[in-house]
Amino acid sequence: MTTPMAISGVHGVIEDSDGNITEISFYNFVDPVTPKDANRVLPKGTKVVILDPYFKIRQDNRSGIRVDDPNDVIFGSELPLPKNSSEFKEEAAKHYKAGNYKEA
Repeated sequence: MTTPMAISGVHGVIEDSDGNITEISFYNFVDPVTPKDANRVLPKGTKVVILDPYFKIRQDNRSGIRVDDPNDVIFGSELPLPKNSSEFKEEAAKHYKAGNYKEA
């Protein structure tokens, strides 16, 4: 995670475990949103898991991830991460098939 900036939400750039980079916007995390609040909530280098990522085309015609619910974010310190996105997907599928929807 890069140093985030605050513009009606917390905005930054994020890199996944496969090295893909995209812009990300978090809404409803802090109120009022200031740069100091943004850095407190998501400091540079924060590792996160987005449970339900929403990819969208933004107003500037670039794609990015939007997160509206803070409950859709798990901070890296709270969850051991698999080595890559394929392993994470396989683990989630196992939980889903077992009916463990929250863990999926």
